Amino acid sequence: MLSGVTLGMCLLCLSRLLLQGERGQLSMIIAVIVLLFTWLSLGNNLMVEGSVFAKLFIASIPTVFYLMLPLVFFYQQFLVGNQIVNNKIVLQRKSVILHVVPTAIAMVLSLSILFMPQGDFEAMFFGDANSSIWLIINALFFGVLFIVWILISILYIINIISVSRVYQQKLIESFSNFSGKTLNWFAWFVALICFTWLYSLTALLAEDALSRFYVHSWGVEFLVLIIVWFFSLNSIQQKPVFPGASLPEKGGVEAKAEIVVGGSDQTLYANSALSDERLAQIAQKITAAVRGQQLYLNPDFSAADLASHLGISAHYLSQAFSKQLNTSFYGFVNTCRIAAAKQQLKDSENTVLDIALRVGFNSRSAFYNAFRKEVGVTPVAFRKSSNTAPQ
Repeated sequence: MLSGVTLGMCLLCLSRLLLQGERGQLSMIIAVIVLLFTWLSLGNNLMVEGSVFAKLFIASIPTVFYLMLPLVFFYQQFLVGNQIVNNKIVLQRKSVILHVVPTAIAMVLSLSILFMPQGDFEAMFFGDANSSIWLIINALFFGVLFIVWILISILYIINIISVSRVYQQKLIESFSNFSGKTLNWFAWFVALICFTWLYSLTALLAEDALSRFYVHSWGVEFLVLIIVWFFSLNSIQQKPVFPGASLPEKGGVEAKAEIVVGGSDQTLYANSALSDERLAQIAQKITAAVRGQQLYLNPDFSAADLASHLGISAHYLSQAFSKQLNTSFYGFVNTCRIAAAKQQLKDSENTVLDIALRVGFNSRSAFYNAFRKEVGVTPVAFRKSSNTAPQ
């Protein structure tokens, strides 16, 4: 029943991806992730001892597990714009070894299990009394790959967490609001995968002993159903915030070289350091533009907009914020918005939501969080303490 629902949800997700049009590798990665989890959800239905489907399912497990986290990692890379050129993943040789080779080795084990004699297969996975060299080799191979998979999974999780932190900092440096840009759902998705793996392992090893604690194989099906639903819902709606690099369609070394040596002087010297005097001048221009010209009133105001307005590179802008203004783009813009909001809370009878929208916030909750962090009290409490009209 649950696997049937998961299969239906998978087909719905794939149809939505087709209707969205061309998304290249990103759509392919989403589709494969959903298909792999759907395949795992069918395990209980396929696991009939002695059937060819049971053998096919068990043989696929090493490949599916080794393929899953690299795909999740690549999906994250698309969202944050890392290793992406012309909407395609570009891997260095070291990355190929790290991401592709382990999966290729797992595929060798999958093929070995698939083509091993039926008697050896049943002895290895269903406890029948039989033994052969093929069985011993596959059993050892399976055990070693399982231990290696645990270690690799830990490294992937650490890497995913690290990329998420860098991405969050990049958001702070680039945007004045994070609506539709945060990847909190992705963190929950990865956490749900980890919990499902632990639950599945527990159910496999001690289902009989822990059945009273709701540790059952159907629990695994339910968790996989939640994963497919949650990932399908969010991945279809989520768009990459930083699309990555863009190169001319030349291919090869020449195209890759242009990202380093091509372009204007601004690109070539984008990472050079500026003197404190020059940074101070840029900081004054920032203050005059954002606060004086009230650019912060635009709810979609970004660091790229400000850099274009001032005619400077985004790197110089970031240097000025960190070294002269001692804050981030996000913090500076929100400080200006809060200052304007405080004045309106004192002088007007407009509602809190109306004031929030007037000063550039795109939601009441974002305004409340920023105001409390900046002022220490809620907007309503600040208004009351200022002896102004009630909301």
